[in-house]
Amino acid sequence: MEHNRPDRSERDPNRIYSREIMTNMMAGMSNQIQINNLTAFKEFLEDSENEMRGSINAIQYIYDVNINVFRQLETGQHVQVNPSQVMNALGMGGMAEANENSPMGGFAIGPMGGGNPQVWEELLDNEALIRNQHDILAGRLPEAHNEVVLIVNEDNTISDFTLYALGLRSQEELAERFARMNQGEELERRESVSYSFEEILELEFKLVLESEYFERVGNVWVARRHDEEFMQNIIENAEVLSVVGIIRPNESAVNNSSSPGVIAYTSALTRHVIERVNNSEIVMYQRENPGVDVFTGVVDIDSPQSIRIFPASFEGKENITEAIEAYNQRMRDEGREEYVINYTDIIGLMMNSVTSIINMISYVLIAFVGISLIVSSIMIGIITYISVLERTKEIGILRSIGASKKDISRVFNAETLIIGAVAGLIGIGITLLLIIPANIIIEAATDVPNLARLPITGAIVLILISIILTVIAGLIPSKLASKKDPVIALRTE
Repeated sequence: MEHNRPDRSERDPNRIYSREIMTNMMAGMSNQIQINNLTAFKEFLEDSENEMRGSINAIQYIYDVNINVFRQLETGQHVQVNPSQVMNALGMGGMAEANENSPMGGFAIGPMGGGNPQVWEELLDNEALIRNQHDILAGRLPEAHNEVVLIVNEDNTISDFTLYALGLRSQEELAERFARMNQGEELERRESVSYSFEEILELEFKLVLESEYFERVGNVWVARRHDEEFMQNIIENAEVLSVVGIIRPNESAVNNSSSPGVIAYTSALTRHVIERVNNSEIVMYQRENPGVDVFTGVVDIDSPQSIRIFPASFEGKENITEAIEAYNQRMRDEGREEYVINYTDIIGLMMNSVTSIINMISYVLIAFVGISLIVSSIMIGIITYISVLERTKEIGILRSIGASKKDISRVFNAETLIIGAVAGLIGIGITLLLIIPANIIIEAATDVPNLARLPITGAIVLILISIILTVIAGLIPSKLASKKDPVIALRTE
């Protein structure tokens, strides 16, 4: 382990560096509740004849199940790393999420938000998609329920919140710093630390089931969650979860199910926990004695708490929306209003916001372009009129040899048409040349390749607009030229 986080250019690409957010982090409150019959909707999604299956990239089922994970420290003590206890250590356990990188799916169906920020999240059940959107920096992807991976940011960093949550930094020390801050003391910024890939891949965690917090004493079940000796024994004998890989979102990553800076596990772990809890002694006792109230965290695999649907494309998103609306309409027609699904189209919300911003920018640019077109049209008219004045004698000669007024007008109109065509071609040529360095600069700044492009249809339209504007701007001067008296024109020097 090393201290003092170096500049990005000096960092070792084979190490993971921390970045501080806890000193400046502020808590907020966010709690949206939607009640849906997700058992029936899950059956609808898994129907082999479902018309929107081809539009879905992945589906993630979220269950109301606690995956309790602990880490055994070198001192022999244990710290709970999931659900995160960091906010509890600060005395803010009831406050809402403050995660800086909340994961977003295409559609979110069910309750969202609330609780402590967590650093353990479930991966999408789609290995091909995970490989497509991530680079494997070390190790490999999970292959079993007891294997997990660490997801780091694009610059190989994780927040100090993650370090505190995983027990790599002392939560007691964090609580002490927070107390000093509340007393008005100005805190010094913490030194950054870094970890080698090997150190991360050596991390192990212990899985404790919700049912294992209870101990049977005769016919009474006693909660022993706060019994240190009992918990120490449970944790020492608990199932081991191993970090088998370190991955990072790559340039093609657009919509990740998990945020950078988290430990990610597979849906197999969720199912494993549900099955073990449902087959535990206390749950079996609860089922055999329905009159007894025992809190066990029993979960039905067919009844998820929420569902995230990830579209394969924007067209697929529209197909999913239409399919859900059709499902809702069918439920209404059958008189089953309680089966109607309330959902949040997160991509739609994001696109609406982006579209509004783009429209505002476009209107401003159109206004500037309109002004420049008006000014350029006036200049073309002036230049054509100056040309008429300078060529008055030429006009007289043309009229004296039999040219009509229309012929004179056509001469100047033809000239403005040629000027417009040549100007348009030159403008398109310059644009195509400027696109090359523009794309190089944009890709270097944003990692987005080939953003600036000029479609062939657009180029043709722009040339036509240039021709039309120059011809219109030259109409009045050409009309004036055609009306000149040939005798007076010949006398002009």
